[in-house]
Amino acid sequence: MEEEPKVTVCVTTYNQEQYIRSCLQSIVDQQTNFRFEVIVSDDGSTDGTPAIVAEFARLHPDVVRPVLRPVNVGAIRNFIEVHNLARGAYVAHMDGDDLMLPGKLQKQVDFLDANPDFTVVWHRVNLFDDDRGFVSGEKFDLSFFPHGTVTLEHSLRIGSVGVHSAIMYRRSARKTRQVDFEIIDLFYTWEYLSSGKGKILDDVLGGYRIAAKGSIQKNMSKIQRIIAHNQRYYLHLMPWQRRNIFSLAFIGFLVDVKHCRSSVWSSARTAIESLSLVSPLFLLRNLREMKKLPPWAPGPGSALLARSRRSAEGLNEGQS
Repeated sequence: MEEEPKVTVCVTTYNQEQYIRSCLQSIVDQQTNFRFEVIVSDDGSTDGTPAIVAEFARLHPDVVRPVLRPVNVGAIRNFIEVHNLARGAYVAHMDGDDLMLPGKLQKQVDFLDANPDFTVVWHRVNLFDDDRGFVSGEKFDLSFFPHGTVTLEHSLRIGSVGVHSAIMYRRSARKTRQVDFEIIDLFYTWEYLSSGKGKILDDVLGGYRIAAKGSIQKNMSKIQRIIAHNQRYYLHLMPWQRRNIFSLAFIGFLVDVKHCRSSVWSSARTAIESLSLVSPLFLLRNLREMKKLPPWAPGPGSALLARSRRSAEGLNEGQS
């Protein structure tokens, strides 16, 4: 009988022919002492992505399982359904434009094996873009997570604590298999943390592409609306977390006002529904921590990469 994989890597992709080959190669090159499978779900791409996925399935038939959708079902449904197919005790996620670095899967599995009270683990990632911008994952100060430990309360206060393509979770911690509303990965981060602790490994084990072509990152108003709705869902599910949810909702509202985003009304509604008596110092501390988090989206992330490109260009000019 075929041995069940210990880890399932779920890859979602759509029209990423310029990225997907590098992504998949970085996964199949992982060296581990356990069996893992890679489920690649293509959401009805109209470019060469399906052919590349099929090629990897032919070359690695014992590892790569392709899901080639004939029509586009949308990023959320594609994500949920591919994770529903996972067989491994541990599940990792990869967006089709990101990269694994050597040792990623082994180090995350070793941690979860040794720490049964943890349900989810992330790691540091390098930031890069299509214009050769690069920021090392070692530069970010994450000391406000004691020993790299993340709790549900902490994540509810400051939002996303790690890159989606850096996550590995226990499949048993994933309870929601279908939703009838829009979500982002933060929804599941809170679900995993509701049944255990999280850990951010200090190792840099991946590469995260900022503002890739076709990425949802470019629509920050949409992202903020989804986050606000997901916060209201957890507010009704966990009313005792009202204070923490309010902190993130109120800060989100202020950011939306500052950038004149259409999502300001959703953020305002969530802040009002979760209204709590908190001290200004509590909000300021959470805001400082949020500013220290590595930038997963355009804005600060793009600015950092732009500075790194200018520095590299200046160095090259000085050497010529």
